[in-house]
Amino acid sequence: MKAIKPRTDATQGIPCFECEAGTLLPTVCDHRVELAEGKVLAVPEVPMLVCDQCGDRVTGDEGNARINAFLDENLNRSGLTGGRHRLRTGRTPTPDDGGEDRVAS
Repeated sequence: MKAIKPRTDATQGIPCFECEAGTLLPTVCDHRVELAEGKVLAVPEVPMLVCDQCGDRVTGDEGNARINAFLDENLNRSGLTGGRHRLRTGRTPTPDDGGEDRVAS
């Protein structure tokens, strides 16, 4: 995965829902998606909030739209699925980030 890139519009964050000590700041980073078939896809440059203390990630509407568009394009084209995929809340933690993504509504 690529390193997290802070967004230039990150003027103020919000308190972290997970650790309550950190601040969620807008960033753009890659997002891993595990498919039922056992395959893993990396969705590049997904906008999300990341805690500056615990690293917890929160994906909002903009990030969800980016993930869903990437899955629709790549899964339907590759024949891995017969229908449209929709992002579900959360994901399995990966060894490199140690945390779970949460979907903000």
